[in-house]
Amino acid sequence: PFNEYTRIHFEHNQSSQDLEVRMDIYDFNGRRVKSIQNTILNSSYSNTDFVWNADTDGGGTVATGVYLCKLTVLNPSTKKENTISTQMVLIK
Repeated sequence: PFNEYTRIHFEHNQSSQDLEVRMDIYDFNGRRVKSIQNTILNSSYSNTDFVWNADTDGGGTVATGVYLCKLTVLNPSTKKENTISTQMVLIK
């Protein structure tokens, strides 16, 4: 559970590769409420954090409830895509 914001920590084993990472947040009804994109450029770091402040792409805030976080990682050079997801609970 979280209140105000949550931090999603992401680690990978491709530190010498460029990666395109997208985090999509969906509400209980399956509607996407937020999308955050990040490009990790050929870095020696193998981790990054995404922060979600319970806001929407439209600038509003979401209500208390259960949300699905879907993290998609694309390696542009190999075109390989991996996706993981987890549930989050926002309590205001």
